[in-house]
Amino acid sequence: MAVTAAAQAELCRLRRDIARIEGRLAEPDRLVLDSAAGPAGAEPAVPAAGPRPYERRGRLRLGLPPLDAFLAGGLPLSTLHEVRAGESRDGGVAAGFVLALAAHLAGSGGSPSIVWIGEADAHREAGKLYAPGLAALGLDPTRIVEVATSTENEALWAFEAALACRGVGLAVCELRRASLGLAATRRCVLRARATGVTGFLLRLGSEAEPSAAELRFALSPAPAGVIGRHAVGVGRMAWRVAIEKNRGGRTGAVTVEWNAHDRSFAERGGENRPANPQPLPAAPLHRPPHPVPAARRGFRRAS
Repeated sequence: MAVTAAAQAELCRLRRDIARIEGRLAEPDRLVLDSAAGPAGAEPAVPAAGPRPYERRGRLRLGLPPLDAFLAGGLPLSTLHEVRAGESRDGGVAAGFVLALAAHLAGSGGSPSIVWIGEADAHREAGKLYAPGLAALGLDPTRIVEVATSTENEALWAFEAALACRGVGLAVCELRRASLGLAATRRCVLRARATGVTGFLLRLGSEAEPSAAELRFALSPAPAGVIGRHAVGVGRMAWRVAIEKNRGGRTGAVTVEWNAHDRSFAERGGENRPANPQPLPAAPLHRPPHPVPAARRGFRRAS
């Protein structure tokens, strides 16, 4: 059976999409690059097809040399990233890091609209967005649309719909202990690259799994810094950021803190203090201790 031109074009498009997801060049792109070299000693020709999708998307420089070096120049935009927290109680850690990235993007000249999608279990465990806190972080709460869903499937459906909307700047999906397949993340990547939306998949209390995301961050809380004469622990929020997967660069870990006033990240020096210390028993402040009778004190001295 003869293959029509439309079917052949659709097949070529699908092959290119699969090649981009796997981080390699499709066969037509290889031919273009090989022909651009020309004969030996000739000047390389400039391809007429324009920049490739990876070059058109752009990157967001975070202003932190160690982190930008890991990310090969900055955070890739118009694609899918995964942010993982090992424990469900650290949902605020993952959410705070993504919101700091959004605030940094807004401070860099963009004013992205954000669709924040959360599953009911994730909201019960980690809480919801709080408008005064968003403003203190450096974000405009009026540019954030929060979507609450009952199930994981509804959250994924809403996430894909947000990624397919060209008017959205950032789309965030917050899931608790969810196990996703490669097909779901591949669909999200394709939608993000087609519309230019940057997606963040927040995985709370889950282990690392194979996915089509370009980056996977593993976050844990770091002790807050000290500002001025405040006590230790009263200061800027900080994270221990570990890059577990990086399709276009290196992996590594760095401790960073967020300056909400300047909308910028700063590197933290080496600190090994745990951010979640073990609880200590409180002192009995509700009543004074009972005095020891004199006869009992004498008995103790005699013994």
